[in-house]
Amino acid sequence: MLNILTIPPTKLLFSLVYVDLLTVLLAIGLGFALHQNPTAYTGEGEPITWLSFAHLLVTSTLSWEVFSRRTGGSLRGNVWRSPTFVWLLIALGFLFLAIDEIVAIHESIDHLFHRTFQIQETGLTDRLDDVIMLGYGLTGVGVLYAYRCELVRYKSALPLVICGFALFVLMGLLDALVNRDDVFLFLGISKEGSYALARWIGGVEEGLKILAEAALIGATYTCVFLTQENGKVSHGRADAQEDNEDRRRD
Repeated sequence: MLNILTIPPTKLLFSLVYVDLLTVLLAIGLGFALHQNPTAYTGEGEPITWLSFAHLLVTSTLSWEVFSRRTGGSLRGNVWRSPTFVWLLIALGFLFLAIDEIVAIHESIDHLFHRTFQIQETGLTDRLDDVIMLGYGLTGVGVLYAYRCELVRYKSALPLVICGFALFVLMGLLDALVNRDDVFLFLGISKEGSYALARWIGGVEEGLKILAEAALIGATYTCVFLTQENGKVSHGRADAQEDNEDRRRD
């Protein structure tokens, strides 16, 4: 990680978005060409899922890096009261999301809810997993707002955070739309047409998720980069002070 921090954040972000776009388009194209299904390689357990897992894991690692640089990685004392505690929360949050991406915790909660209360799935209750994902996002926004005094020092990363959350919300809306075919049928689209349309929208939805994660990687990398640059400035000032003291002694 220390070597990669020599890359400017903008250059890293553009490179990541470029590679991600090519990967998603390739996955959708191959799925359609080989299986007549754009989501063949973007669904659960498929390559795009593992790419998303890697993205979330990288974001968690970068957040931990900021926490380590700001605190020395120490958890002693009332660290949870410190503004820098937000970086540990972000790191743990993205680690949870990475695990969720693989084992689908939010979907398991959806199924458990229906089994526990013996509720027949409807167009509304079947979208409970989408509501849970929305809850993840709102929790994240709440944490960022609560610790805004710490995050204000990283203003240049804010546009990427906003972009990431906006793409996340759009992805969630598309996911809710294609969860069932009831909306398409209500609009007068045939069942066959609804199925085909849902698969294409599903591919776009996965692409938005990957781009949202790329934006958040860019944001956290920017924060690490800024922390590193601020550290250099601090060290430079300390060195200058030592030089001045040496001159006074002479």
